[in-house]
Amino acid sequence: MDTHDPDAPLPWITAVWWTLVGSGIIYLMVGLAAGPLLALREAQESGEPLLAVLFGVIFFVGCGGFAAVNFVAAWGLDRRAKWAWIVALLVGGMYAASACCLFGG
Repeated sequence: MDTHDPDAPLPWITAVWWTLVGSGIIYLMVGLAAGPLLALREAQESGEPLLAVLFGVIFFVGCGGFAAVNFVAAWGLDRRAKWAWIVALLVGGMYAASACCLFGG
């Protein structure tokens, strides 16, 4: 007799979910904090305020995009969607080859 509940969360799925959500939050905070700070620094160095604002917006959108991919993958893992496993593996592979190698592992 099988007593395993197929809807019960597995511990490693929960760990992957928390890793994706945590790294998504980190990317979101970096985009919110570092984008404007880098824009201010760029404005002081170059003297071009429009270029500095554009730089800050691009940095924020890039970090927000990475955060969105993490959140969508975590949402898909919660629903146990097959595509979410693929996205989680791709995100982990990107992290493993970067400074965020601890998240990728």
